[in-house]
Amino acid sequence: MPGKVCVACRQDIPNNWTIFENNFYHQTCFTCGKCGRVVKTTETFTKQHGKPVCGGCHAVPTQVTATCQICHSPIQGQRLLYANNTYHFSCKSCSKCGRPFQEGDVSNITILQSGVFQHTAC
Repeated sequence: MPGKVCVACRQDIPNNWTIFENNFYHQTCFTCGKCGRVVKTTETFTKQHGKPVCGGCHAVPTQVTATCQICHSPIQGQRLLYANNTYHFSCKSCSKCGRPFQEGDVSNITILQSGVFQHTAC
């Protein structure tokens, strides 16, 4: 079964990818289409010409919020983003240990190919 290939650099992605517009990216290849800075999927960004644009390059009004797909409450601040769905960190739990994620866990979360979230250490 062929692996995932980053649409930006055309290299294989062994793990820890970002999905945007149904394309796979290495997390370090998912960059702002204007300034080139790596865009974390937990930060606010918009889309222009099919590319992500970070909040610093595109002023996002403060009243714009995402809605958590689990509790259906507005999300302000950091959030988890996967397959065009947004979540509060505390609404998603590790599939192995059951502990809810925290905002500081961004680099310690692995999303498996099946869409299951787990702590990298688990």
